Amino acid sequence: SGGFPDFIKYKDEEFLKRTYEDVVYKDIITRFGIKEVVAFRKVSSFVFSNFTKKIAYTKIANNLEIKSPVSVRDYIGFLQESYLVFELFRYDYSLKKQFVSDKKIYVIDNGMRNIVSFSFSEEKGRLLENLIYIELKRRGHNIFFDKGKNECDFLIEEKGKIIEAIQVCYFLNEENKEREVAGLMESLKKNNLKRGTIVTYADEEEINYDDFTINIVSAVNFLTTKN
Repeated sequence: SGGFPDFIKYKDEEFLKRTYEDVVYKDIITRFGIKEVVAFRKVSSFVFSNFTKKIAYTKIANNLEIKSPVSVRDYIGFLQESYLVFELFRYDYSLKKQFVSDKKIYVIDNGMRNIVSFSFSEEKGRLLENLIYIELKRRGHNIFFDKGKNECDFLIEEKGKIIEAIQVCYFLNEENKEREVAGLMESLKKNNLKRGTIVTYADEEEINYDDFTINIVSAVNFLTTKN
């Protein structure tokens, strides 16, 4: 589910709770001298609840009634420095536009997310997307997301060039297939790529659109294939 093998071994949710509290108190609150502890914990729970979604500091500050968006930015920065969460930037050739645009947020562990967040729903699609992000991060890739008319979950950048586009969808059906394919195709065309990937829970298929090939692969195959 993420980065804590002891939880997988012992299935002990208390282990994840203790780990989270240890990191929050020792590595963040004490280390950075946070005075507004309640506000910080609100932000932490908020980002864990809204993982895989786009976030904006001002909106979070307004929603949580925190005085300054700068405080929200700092709190999320502290969470990142402690490797609990990760911000994903929208890809743009302009670094300035990358930094000022909304970011997406991902968390270190799906099990920890379920314990910390406000949400009690399973949200399988978002959990799968988070899992794939963590795997791409583990592989050492430089990752972005793409947003134009449509959206593509992950772009892999290498030496200033996008080399791969990946979409994540728990399962494809008539309601979502057109949208998921459109987001991937837009990124492929924009970055002069001929092949793209859609990671699903269990589907396996290869689709050809004109000169483009889309590989639909199961999460198990994606996670166990060296890349």
